[in-house]
Amino acid sequence: MRKHGDASTEVSNNTKVWRRIRIVRVLFDLTVKPEELAAIRGALGGLAVNRPSMLHNHASDGSLRYRYPLIQYYAHQGKAAAIGIDQGADELLAALSCHRVSVMLGGRSHELKASNIRFRSASILVWNRRLQYHIRQWAPLDQSTEAAYLEARRSQSLHAFFARRLTGNMLAFAKGIGYHVPERIDTEVLAFDGPYEIPYKGIRRLCFNLTFETNFSLPVGIGLGKHTSVGFGRIVSAGSHPQS
Repeated sequence: MRKHGDASTEVSNNTKVWRRIRIVRVLFDLTVKPEELAAIRGALGGLAVNRPSMLHNHASDGSLRYRYPLIQYYAHQGKAAAIGIDQGADELLAALSCHRVSVMLGGRSHELKASNIRFRSASILVWNRRLQYHIRQWAPLDQSTEAAYLEARRSQSLHAFFARRLTGNMLAFAKGIGYHVPERIDTEVLAFDGPYEIPYKGIRRLCFNLTFETNFSLPVGIGLGKHTSVGFGRIVSAGSHPQS
Protein backbone atom coordinates (compact mmCIF):
# COMPACT_ATOMS: atom_id res chain seq x y z
CA MET A 1 0.00 0.00 0.00
CA ARG A 2 1.36 3.40 -0.96
CA LYS A 3 -0.06 6.76 0.13
CA HIS A 4 -0.33 9.87 -2.06
CA GLY A 5 -1.23 13.42 -1.06
CA ASP A 6 -2.88 14.02 2.27
CA ALA A 7 -5.08 10.98 2.76
CA SER A 8 -5.80 9.25 -0.55
CA THR A 9 -4.53 5.74 -1.06
CA GLU A 10 -3.39 3.74 -4.05
CA VAL A 11 -3.94 0.02 -3.55
CA SER A 12 -2.49 -2.91 -5.46
CA ASN A 13 -3.74 -6.46 -5.37
CA ASN A 14 -3.35 -9.43 -7.68
CA THR A 15 -5.66 -8.03 -10.33
CA LYS A 16 -5.99 -4.24 -10.15
CA VAL A 17 -4.23 -1.06 -9.08
CA TRP A 18 -6.74 1.54 -7.95
CA ARG A 19 -6.86 4.83 -6.11
CA ARG A 20 -9.47 6.18 -3.72
CA ILE A 21 -9.98 9.93 -3.93
CA ARG A 22 -12.04 12.41 -1.91
CA ILE A 23 -14.58 14.69 -3.58
CA VAL A 24 -16.53 17.59 -2.12
CA ARG A 25 -19.30 19.50 -3.89
CA VAL A 26 -20.23 22.95 -2.63
CA LEU A 27 -23.42 24.74 -3.71
CA PHE A 28 -23.60 28.48 -3.11
CA ASP A 29 -26.62 30.67 -2.48
CA LEU A 30 -25.76 32.96 -5.38
CA THR A 31 -27.36 33.19 -8.79
CA VAL A 32 -24.67 33.19 -11.45
CA LYS A 33 -24.24 33.23 -15.21
CA PRO A 34 -21.69 30.84 -16.75
CA GLU A 35 -19.52 33.77 -17.88
CA GLU A 36 -19.29 34.96 -14.24
CA LEU A 37 -17.66 31.77 -12.95
CA ALA A 38 -14.17 33.16 -13.57
CA ALA A 39 -14.94 35.98 -11.12
CA ILE A 40 -15.90 33.46 -8.43
CA ARG A 41 -12.73 31.49 -9.13
CA GLY A 42 -10.72 34.70 -8.71
CA ALA A 43 -12.47 35.68 -5.47
CA LEU A 44 -11.78 32.31 -3.85
CA GLY A 45 -8.28 32.18 -5.30
CA GLY A 46 -7.09 35.01 -3.09
CA LEU A 47 -8.13 33.10 0.03
CA ALA A 48 -6.11 29.92 -0.41
CA VAL A 49 -4.63 28.56 2.78
CA ASN A 50 -1.93 26.21 1.49
CA ARG A 51 -1.93 26.09 -2.32
CA PRO A 52 -3.23 29.35 -3.87
CA SER A 53 -2.87 28.17 -7.48
CA MET A 54 -5.22 25.28 -6.78
CA LEU A 55 -8.17 27.61 -6.20
CA HIS A 56 -7.73 29.84 -9.24
CA ASN A 57 -5.52 27.71 -11.56
CA HIS A 58 -2.95 30.47 -12.13
CA ALA A 59 0.68 30.73 -11.08
CA SER A 60 1.94 33.49 -8.77
CA ASP A 61 2.98 35.59 -11.79
CA GLY A 62 -0.56 35.48 -13.20
CA SER A 63 0.20 32.98 -15.97
CA LEU A 64 -2.10 30.03 -16.57
CA ARG A 65 -1.28 26.86 -14.63
CA TYR A 66 -1.17 24.06 -17.21
CA ARG A 67 -2.24 21.23 -14.91
CA TYR A 68 -5.49 19.44 -14.37
CA PRO A 69 -7.51 21.73 -12.04
CA LEU A 70 -8.42 20.03 -8.76
CA ILE A 71 -10.99 22.74 -7.99
CA GLN A 72 -13.61 23.44 -10.65
CA TYR A 73 -16.43 25.99 -10.71
CA TYR A 74 -19.75 25.60 -12.54
CA ALA A 75 -23.38 26.67 -12.57
CA HIS A 76 -25.94 24.27 -11.09
CA GLN A 77 -29.55 25.15 -11.81
CA GLY A 78 -28.52 28.79 -12.11
CA LYS A 79 -26.56 28.84 -8.83
CA ALA A 80 -22.80 28.94 -8.35
CA ALA A 81 -21.14 25.64 -7.43
CA ALA A 82 -17.69 24.19 -7.01
CA ILE A 83 -16.19 20.73 -6.86
CA GLY A 84 -12.95 19.93 -5.05
CA ILE A 85 -11.06 16.80 -6.05
CA ASP A 86 -8.71 15.08 -3.60
CA GLN A 87 -6.24 17.72 -2.36
CA GLY A 88 -8.50 20.29 -4.00
CA ALA A 89 -11.31 19.23 -1.64
CA ASP A 90 -9.14 20.04 1.37
CA GLU A 91 -8.07 23.42 0.00
CA LEU A 92 -11.60 24.46 -1.00
CA LEU A 93 -13.02 23.63 2.43
CA ALA A 94 -10.13 25.33 4.22
CA ALA A 95 -10.65 28.56 2.29
CA LEU A 96 -14.39 28.61 2.94
CA SER A 97 -14.02 27.86 6.65
CA CYS A 98 -11.41 30.56 7.30
CA HIS A 99 -12.83 33.51 5.39
CA ARG A 100 -15.95 35.46 4.53
CA VAL A 101 -15.99 35.46 0.74
CA SER A 102 -17.28 38.35 -1.40
CA VAL A 103 -17.36 38.49 -5.17
CA MET A 104 -18.02 41.39 -7.57
CA LEU A 105 -20.71 40.57 -10.14
CA GLY A 106 -22.38 43.16 -12.34
CA GLY A 107 -20.68 45.98 -10.45
CA ARG A 108 -22.07 44.86 -7.09
CA SER A 109 -20.50 42.94 -4.21
CA HIS A 110 -22.18 39.65 -3.28
CA GLU A 111 -21.42 37.37 -0.36
CA LEU A 112 -20.59 33.82 -1.40
CA LYS A 113 -22.40 31.63 1.15
CA ALA A 114 -22.36 27.84 0.97
CA SER A 115 -25.92 26.46 1.04
CA ASN A 116 -25.04 22.78 0.72
CA ILE A 117 -21.85 20.72 1.07
CA ARG A 118 -21.66 17.06 0.10
CA PHE A 119 -18.80 14.64 0.58
CA ARG A 120 -18.10 11.41 -1.24
CA SER A 121 -15.25 9.22 -2.38
CA ALA A 122 -14.52 7.53 -5.69
CA SER A 123 -12.37 4.60 -6.76
CA ILE A 124 -10.21 5.31 -9.81
CA LEU A 125 -9.06 2.31 -11.83
CA VAL A 126 -9.14 0.59 -15.23
CA TRP A 127 -12.02 -1.89 -15.29
CA ASN A 128 -12.36 -5.17 -17.18
CA ARG A 129 -15.28 -3.78 -19.15
CA ARG A 130 -16.53 -0.44 -20.38
CA LEU A 131 -18.76 2.02 -18.54
CA GLN A 132 -21.03 4.56 -20.22
CA TYR A 133 -20.77 8.30 -19.57
CA HIS A 134 -22.31 11.54 -20.79
CA ILE A 135 -20.30 14.76 -21.05
CA ARG A 136 -21.64 18.26 -21.77
CA GLN A 137 -20.08 21.41 -23.15
CA TRP A 138 -16.87 19.52 -23.90
CA ALA A 139 -14.23 21.76 -25.50
CA PRO A 140 -11.61 19.43 -27.03
CA LEU A 141 -9.97 21.81 -29.51
CA ASP A 142 -7.19 24.35 -29.53
CA GLN A 143 -4.96 25.75 -32.28
CA SER A 144 -2.79 22.63 -32.27
CA THR A 145 -5.72 20.26 -32.88
CA GLU A 146 -7.94 22.32 -35.17
CA ALA A 147 -6.37 20.97 -38.39
CA ALA A 148 -6.74 17.37 -37.20
CA TYR A 149 -10.39 18.05 -36.32
CA LEU A 150 -11.14 19.50 -39.77
CA GLU A 151 -9.49 16.49 -41.42
CA ALA A 152 -11.47 14.07 -39.23
CA ARG A 153 -14.68 15.89 -40.13
CA ARG A 154 -13.81 15.77 -43.82
CA SER A 155 -13.03 12.04 -43.68
CA GLN A 156 -16.06 11.28 -41.48
CA SER A 157 -13.88 9.91 -38.67
CA LEU A 158 -14.91 12.27 -35.87
CA HIS A 159 -15.92 9.43 -33.53
CA ALA A 160 -12.37 8.05 -33.54
CA PHE A 161 -10.86 11.54 -33.28
CA PHE A 162 -13.01 12.38 -30.25
CA ALA A 163 -12.19 9.03 -28.63
CA ARG A 164 -8.48 9.81 -28.84
CA ARG A 165 -9.00 13.29 -27.39
CA LEU A 166 -11.11 11.91 -24.54
CA THR A 167 -8.47 9.32 -23.72
CA GLY A 168 -5.87 12.08 -23.53
CA ASN A 169 -8.16 14.07 -21.22
CA MET A 170 -8.54 11.05 -18.94
CA LEU A 171 -4.78 10.61 -18.74
CA ALA A 172 -4.48 14.29 -17.75
CA PHE A 173 -7.04 13.72 -14.98
CA ALA A 174 -5.14 10.65 -13.77
CA LYS A 175 -1.88 12.59 -13.69
CA GLY A 176 -3.58 15.42 -11.79
CA ILE A 177 -4.61 13.08 -8.96
CA GLY A 178 -1.29 11.23 -8.97
CA TYR A 179 -2.63 7.94 -10.35
CA HIS A 180 -0.38 5.97 -12.69
CA VAL A 181 -2.64 4.27 -15.24
CA PRO A 182 -1.40 0.66 -15.29
CA GLU A 183 -2.96 -0.46 -18.58
CA ARG A 184 -4.53 0.79 -21.79
CA ILE A 185 -7.59 3.02 -21.62
CA ASP A 186 -10.18 1.88 -24.16
CA THR A 187 -12.63 4.58 -25.31
CA GLU A 188 -15.47 4.56 -27.84
CA VAL A 189 -17.72 7.51 -28.71
CA LEU A 190 -21.29 6.33 -29.24
CA ALA A 191 -22.95 9.62 -30.22
CA PHE A 192 -22.35 13.35 -30.16
CA ASP A 193 -24.19 16.63 -30.66
CA GLY A 194 -22.43 19.70 -32.00
CA PRO A 195 -20.47 21.67 -32.61
CA TYR A 196 -22.07 24.66 -30.92
CA GLU A 197 -20.37 27.83 -29.73
CA ILE A 198 -19.92 29.04 -26.16
CA PRO A 199 -18.26 32.44 -25.56
CA TYR A 200 -15.28 32.43 -23.20
CA LYS A 201 -12.80 35.28 -22.73
CA GLY A 202 -14.03 36.98 -25.87
CA ILE A 203 -13.61 33.89 -28.04
CA ARG A 204 -16.37 31.54 -29.19
CA ARG A 205 -15.29 28.01 -28.28
CA LEU A 206 -16.53 24.99 -30.21
CA CYS A 207 -18.24 22.58 -27.82
CA PHE A 208 -19.87 19.15 -28.03
CA ASN A 209 -22.14 16.90 -25.98
CA LEU A 210 -21.05 13.26 -26.09
CA THR A 211 -22.14 9.82 -25.02
CA PHE A 212 -19.18 7.47 -24.76
CA GLU A 213 -17.91 4.28 -23.19
CA THR A 214 -14.58 3.67 -21.52
CA ASN A 215 -13.00 1.18 -19.14
CA PHE A 216 -11.66 4.00 -16.95
CA SER A 217 -13.38 5.35 -13.82
CA LEU A 218 -14.71 8.91 -14.11
CA PRO A 219 -16.48 10.46 -11.10
CA VAL A 220 -19.67 12.29 -12.03
CA GLY A 221 -19.19 16.04 -11.79
CA ILE A 222 -15.55 16.32 -12.80
CA GLY A 223 -14.53 18.08 -16.01
CA LEU A 224 -12.51 16.88 -18.99
CA GLY A 225 -10.96 18.87 -21.83
CA LYS A 226 -10.31 22.60 -22.05
CA HIS A 227 -11.51 25.20 -19.50
CA THR A 228 -12.69 22.65 -16.94
CA SER A 229 -11.99 25.10 -14.10
CA VAL A 230 -15.01 27.17 -15.23
CA GLY A 231 -17.56 24.48 -16.03
CA PHE A 232 -16.65 23.14 -19.46
CA GLY A 233 -16.66 19.39 -20.16
CA ARG A 234 -18.49 18.12 -17.07
CA ILE A 235 -19.33 14.44 -16.70
CA VAL A 236 -23.05 14.65 -15.94
CA SER A 237 -24.08 11.00 -15.68
CA ALA A 238 -22.65 7.51 -15.75
CA GLY A 239 -23.83 3.93 -16.05
CA SER A 240 -23.54 1.56 -13.11
CA HIS A 241 -20.02 0.47 -12.20
CA PRO A 242 -19.12 -3.21 -12.17
CA GLN A 243 -18.44 -4.87 -8.86
CA SER A 244 -14.81 -4.65 -7.78
